[in-house]
Amino acid sequence: MIIFDFDGVLADSLQTCLAACHIAARAQGADLSFGADTFATLNPLTFEALAEQHGLNPEQFAQDVAAAVSAADAPSPVFEDLGNTLDRLAGHHDLAVVSASDSRVIRSVLAEAGLDRLFQQIVGGDTAGTKAEKIAVLVAAAPPGPHAMIGDAVSDILAARAAGIGAIAVSWGWQSRAHLAAHAPDAIADTPQQLTDACLSFLAN
Repeated sequence: MIIFDFDGVLADSLQTCLAACHIAARAQGADLSFGADTFATLNPLTFEALAEQHGLNPEQFAQDVAAAVSAADAPSPVFEDLGNTLDRLAGHHDLAVVSASDSRVIRSVLAEAGLDRLFQQIVGGDTAGTKAEKIAVLVAAAPPGPHAMIGDAVSDILAARAAGIGAIAVSWGWQSRAHLAAHAPDAIADTPQQLTDACLSFLAN
């Protein structure tokens, strides 16, 4: 099984999420400015962790972010050229999503791109548990074999290790290639084609 993070890996959603975080902060009386580096070193990379960093109510903040993202004028686009990668990988392995974002948002974005059919499981922030716990549940129910987590954050790498599966990072997301490399994932992909090759190579071993 190949398990994908959503924001920054599948969806180019940074600006939408930053705007949603501003709305969620204001709902708690905080007029905060969230820039492009907001998530650059956040660990874990969750909306709850961001709220805690600013002394806000984490659960309410995450709920308000999800609501604001859902109400956005247009869904975040899927990164260019990922469709071919996902089609090819789905021909070899089951695909799933585990993300801090609400599962309804994830399904909506994937459906808009015509990619929802490729994923057997979508587990969002509306499901209780840590990312590692959610990954472990999916892997336990999957056929035996190697599995990998695809993420754009150090917390994705750590969650994959905690769940006992491979960790493949992508450099086009919310945390830098150098930051990811410092935590030694099994591979780092800079393009969708490299991601295809890294996944097929790792899971063939």
